Amino acid sequence: VTYSIRPGVGDAAAFAIDPQTGVVLSSLVPDYEVKKSYQFTVVARDATGNESERLVTVPVVNVNEAPGGADKTITTLEDQTYLFAAGDFGFSDVDVGDTLGAVRVDTLPISAKGALKLDGVPVVTGQVIDTKNLAGLKFEPAPNINGLAVTSFTFSVRDSELFDSVPNSIIFNVSPVNDAPTLDPLVNQDLRGDGGTRWVYLTGISGGAPNEPPPLTVTAVSSLPGVIPHPVVQYNPGATEGWLALTPAAGATGTVAITVPGDDGAASNRLASRSFKIGRAHV
Repeated sequence: VTYSIRPGVGDAAAFAIDPQTGVVLSSLVPDYEVKKSYQFTVVARDATGNESERLVTVPVVNVNEAPGGADKTITTLEDQTYLFAAGDFGFSDVDVGDTLGAVRVDTLPISAKGALKLDGVPVVTGQVIDTKNLAGLKFEPAPNINGLAVTSFTFSVRDSELFDSVPNSIIFNVSPVNDAPTLDPLVNQDLRGDGGTRWVYLTGISGGAPNEPPPLTVTAVSSLPGVIPHPVVQYNPGATEGWLALTPAAGATGTVAITVPGDDGAASNRLASRSFKIGRAHV
């Protein structure tokens, strides 16, 4: 008896048969999601030429295949915490019905640039976070850090059983946010007599964050210029201290509010304003 596969029937081209033993071979790498079974017809012939044939069906057994994640670039604001969602990790799986089961953090962001925290606790390398807990995962950029591709971390997604064999990455862009300038509070004062110029010391002057240097403009406004004219400001840009020169009008009395705004000229959070009162009495 010799054996052959009838050509042109079903998936005959994907199989070969040993004519003497009837052992069937194939170079196929079957994929259940592509094709769930294969068919071919085996023909057996004896020495007299009699034939019989049988249709053979080879089922493909479905096995779980590893899912895939996706790289992503996230943009957040300076000094603002980013809250993750499951969709940030780009889960995909050829197995119908499989869903994201967990995320493993394979590498961490540069610690000087920011940190990953789960429910307020720093994440460690290799930590596996179940999908139900991802709402508690946060990225906290380091104070006053901003720029493109500031830092990143890598991760692997998992379905119910298998992790992706190729980790993906999330990169963070951090958009700058202007920090308001600073000026230390000023205390109320009493001026008596018709003395000359009085000086008020200004301290704690800054443009906000250390990475937001001046220019900073410092001015001063009097609520009653007829009693105390608008003070003269002595301030050098970049300094942390300055002076106000107050010269009361001769013979004028009253309580005057002096307002000292510092303005860094940014589009937002541009002002630091301090006020103090001066009681002016003529003696």
